[in-house]
Amino acid sequence: MRIKMILVLALLGLLVISTSMFGQTFWTHKDLVFGQVAAGGGYETVLNVTNRGSAAYTGTMYLFTGNGDAWTPFVNGVLANGTMNVSIPPGVTQSFHITVNGGVQAGTVFIFTGSTANNNFLEGNLTYFIRSGSTITDSVGVPPSNELYLSTVAFEDFSTIALALNNGDATQSHIAHLTLRLFNESNANVATKTLDLCGHACHMAQFLSEIFSGTSLGRGRLEISTADYPVYGTALTFVNNQFSSLPLGGSPRAYTFTTNTPAFGITTTGDASLWVDGIYVRGYVRFTSLNGSSLTTPETYFLGGRLIGTALRVSFYADGGNQVFGGPAANAYIRIPNFTFGANSLNDANNIFVVTWVDPAFPSGTFAYGTTRTGTMTMTRTN
Repeated sequence: MRIKMILVLALLGLLVISTSMFGQTFWTHKDLVFGQVAAGGGYETVLNVTNRGSAAYTGTMYLFTGNGDAWTPFVNGVLANGTMNVSIPPGVTQSFHITVNGGVQAGTVFIFTGSTANNNFLEGNLTYFIRSGSTITDSVGVPPSNELYLSTVAFEDFSTIALALNNGDATQSHIAHLTLRLFNESNANVATKTLDLCGHACHMAQFLSEIFSGTSLGRGRLEISTADYPVYGTALTFVNNQFSSLPLGGSPRAYTFTTNTPAFGITTTGDASLWVDGIYVRGYVRFTSLNGSSLTTPETYFLGGRLIGTALRVSFYADGGNQVFGGPAANAYIRIPNFTFGANSLNDANNIFVVTWVDPAFPSGTFAYGTTRTGTMTMTRTN
């Protein structure tokens, strides 16, 4: 058991490199980041990737140690000097076995293409195996990592959870201000810690019992939030000499909102939720009142868009027959130039709410096809 605990702690020393260090935007299903890579000392990592496109995928695999230096393990028996070329024909699946001689080493793997052509894709997963001689005694599967602004880990036993987080900014000049909130199973906030992570070389790796020393807790949850810059991370459980990974996904942030479109003559209120998957933002927007009167049936629409830096851009489509936009189908676009997940209110005068009517059938004749009206939007965070 002691040996396994040492290996778990070694894994927690991982560094997840920000995708921006390559001067490119991270593209889901085109690029992959794995922050759970281990080799040597009884470990072997196997990375399985596939290209479901109609053309070859070409890119570069970057390997880094825990402190951001080039890592030189063996990949499929060939010594890698921090990088290696990757080429995957259409429809083909490839495996990369990562090994080292000697004691356990931990690092991270990044596969980057630089191409946004929609005829090739990259999907994959990673498994590391623990061996005792020729016998596999344990294995853990790890999904790719994504940028996080807010994430939640639910657990049964506080003492079994370990956490590793790294700043998602590669410039080494931006500090990610983290808040870790610990809740019991009855939703009481029993402890809170704040942490600062600077640049892509700064990371933390500890058991929750170390972060929240002196805290006694069984079942509950941990909420991880960053007020400004995104982080990458993973969590591990260690129970009865066995451990497994807990992927960290984006958790929803909830808001109430008000829109005002003077040229259209309407004001609306409602609520919305947003969560982030890399640079991609998803969520829901629900309108509950129109010009001060409650809607008989609230109208809910799916949101989709992106967040790059602090620039939030999301949009949604309202089907014909809606109450909010006068009946005809419409596209709505929301732009918030100074958006942060940690802000309690978003009342910037530069926030805009734009509606474009796209239904050619206008019974009232009030708006022509393609008519656009621009207004403002304010948002207040509720969780």
